[in-house]
Amino acid sequence: MVPRNSTWVLERCLGFGSISISRPSQLIHASRLPTKQYRYIFASKGLSKQLSTVSTSAVSHQRRWPWYLVTFASGFGSAVIYKLLTEPVSDSPLNPQTFAPYTLVSREQVSSTGSIFTLRPSRSSALTDRAETYQYAWKNGIWSVEVRQPQLQIARAYTPLPPSQLVAKSAEDDGTGLRFFIRRDPKGEVSGYLHKLPEGATIDLRGPHLEYKIPNDVGEVLFLAGGTGIAPALQAAHTLLSHRPSSATGSPKIRIFWANRRREDCMGGLSHQAAAASGVSNNPGLWSGLAQPQVLQLQRENLDADGRPQAPLVKELIALQKQHPSRFSVDYFVDEESTYINEARLKQCVGSETRWGSQSAKTHAVPAESGTGRKLILISGPDGFVEYLAGPKVWENGKEGQGSLGGVLGRLDPRGWEVWKL
Repeated sequence: MVPRNSTWVLERCLGFGSISISRPSQLIHASRLPTKQYRYIFASKGLSKQLSTVSTSAVSHQRRWPWYLVTFASGFGSAVIYKLLTEPVSDSPLNPQTFAPYTLVSREQVSSTGSIFTLRPSRSSALTDRAETYQYAWKNGIWSVEVRQPQLQIARAYTPLPPSQLVAKSAEDDGTGLRFFIRRDPKGEVSGYLHKLPEGATIDLRGPHLEYKIPNDVGEVLFLAGGTGIAPALQAAHTLLSHRPSSATGSPKIRIFWANRRREDCMGGLSHQAAAASGVSNNPGLWSGLAQPQVLQLQRENLDADGRPQAPLVKELIALQKQHPSRFSVDYFVDEESTYINEARLKQCVGSETRWGSQSAKTHAVPAESGTGRKLILISGPDGFVEYLAGPKVWENGKEGQGSLGGVLGRLDPRGWEVWKL
């Protein structure tokens, strides 16, 4: 209802042209006028009715969707999206269709911005099924689950950390617990929400979603990880070292290059690269420095070179090095220390005698030598990190695709290696 003794001007309202309103008593409808633009005048007794002269194009040539069809279409689309995100939490095991409730057991802060979250199923039903679901995912490769933010009704994918002997038995004693390394993003709706939750809070998960199946005939893996990209790197290591101890091509090996902005994110991590530079090892190949005495001594004491305690994930990486000294290795790169994954380092890693050949990131490279297995370079981290090393991912047929090989690896021209951007 329009108040008395007031005037409003609504211009171009809903495409009907200019509208002038004074004290209301009568409305001249647009359906009675044969022009494209109109002026409505609400007039009381004693006020004349006015109609502006405008173009003479017929209304019939400007057909519009009826308001009720627009309303229905908008409402239906919103309902579908709402349904996907607000579907009821089920009692069924973790699955890709419905959200399952988990309880936040603990949150361990590992740096000023990152924490490790430990979750367990909130309900006791189907715990065995959940453990079997995990085992299937662990055996195949790199996978993630969706975490729902209930207030905003959005979900984000996070990569679970693999089981570790260093984790307290109370957290994963029945194989149903999940751990996540999550960095708090100032603009992240889900990461900010998770970091505010107290212990005992309920978190809804959906998955698993297999993102990359590691081939059964793989022989060597070089994993380039940026920040929280260490989680899928640890997943790859767990699949190769725990579930594929040997194959027709021998025992697969994996080396991780882990890059961080600050040392606090990987406190206590000693690179074999640094050990080689100090004279402990002179072998520049992919598996150089696997048994550096000076490095291992400091690692046994859970200290870095300056005597500082090691970060939790660094401890897990060191434990894998000790358990698989000939098959697993890690190098650390820290921006604030001016150490980077660059072209020179990658050349050194694969050996100066290796010639790399141009291949699309989504196609297989030249097969490796007989008996050695396929060679993979996997990359995970922020978009800028992935783009710097291998070029950007692109949208193909409505979904995110690998795109062509670019960046540092594109300039190196990797022959004999397959590159995959996670």
